[in-house]
Amino acid sequence: YKEGVKIVPDDIKLSPLFCYWWYVCDGFISNGNIKLCTESFDYKCLEILIKKFKEIGITPNINSKKRLFFSKKETLLFLDYISKIKIQKEYEYKFK
Repeated sequence: YKEGVKIVPDDIKLSPLFCYWWYVCDGFISNGNIKLCTESFDYKCLEILIKKFKEIGITPNINSKKRLFFSKKETLLFLDYISKIKIQKEYEYKFK
C-alpha cells in the first residue's frame, strides 16, 4: 500500500511460488478459465501485471470486473507454470 492505496510496484517479480499463492488465496476457475481478483487495482497496475505475465510467456486479459482473466490456453500455461509447487492438500479443490 502506498499512501493507503493498493498498488503494484513496477519492479514486481512473478515466480511460480508467488503465482501459486496468489491463485490459491485470491483466484478461481470459472468455466475452465482462471481469474485472479485484481479489482482493487487501477488500470495502470493491471497493465504492469499483464506486462510481467507476458515476460513469463502468459498473456492474461482484463475482464469487465477488472479481474485478470486467462483464456483456456493461457490457463493451461499458468497451471503449468505453478505446477513446480507442491499443491497442499487443503487447496487441491482449486486444481480440479
